[in-house]
Amino acid sequence: MHVSRFAIFLILVPSLVLFSKPLRAQAAPGAPKALASNKEMDWPRIQRGYQAITAQYGTTARLKNKLAWFAYKFQDAAVARQQFELIGDQWDRDVWRDRERFDEARDWAQKHS
Repeated sequence: MHVSRFAIFLILVPSLVLFSKPLRAQAAPGAPKALASNKEMDWPRIQRGYQAITAQYGTTARLKNKLAWFAYKFQDAAVARQQFELIGDQWDRDVWRDRERFDEARDWAQKHS
């Protein structure tokens, strides 16, 4: 049975299970403080999970987009900026929903670096 890289990522980082529609609605673009104030989310743990999965399995455009999204939501401009540089124009509609949200987060990261 083949398990996708992202499924493994979710297994390694249980806090990412919270990346659901209710959470996305709570933390809509334009409100980056929403996740930072959520004590159930653990930004350092998410970063460690990302490092572990990419070290073992490599990365994908989707994983880069996911990390950029979390960095934006946790107001970590340095990590967000780094991921946006790696992403280039390979933004992921499933992560950002539309190009405007992607651009908004990317612009925020550039301004806050």
